Amino acid sequence: MKWHNAVVSELNYLLLTKKIHSFVGVKVRLTLTFWHGDLVRRDSDNQLSSILDTLVDAGILEDDNWKIIPRKIINDEYDRGNSRVDIEIEELK
Repeated sequence: MKWHNAVVSELNYLLLTKKIHSFVGVKVRLTLTFWHGDLVRRDSDNQLSSILDTLVDAGILEDDNWKIIPRKIINDEYDRGNSRVDIEIEELK
């Protein structure tokens, strides 16, 4: 929960300063690339769920249901010692 609250606060700041924008009210394609810093087994759908909840709580996405996000692309990559996630959100017409 501590991680979640910190990230929501940071995303709220980025929204306020217009460094990122909200996709509330539109359908989106979400592409996530998880960069794993080690070769430990992980469950990507649990990671996806945490990120979706965070994006909704921060006001970037309206909801995480299939009507809002009909396209989800998840990539898993390895980058030794450099764990991160790249998130790309694209509005669908």
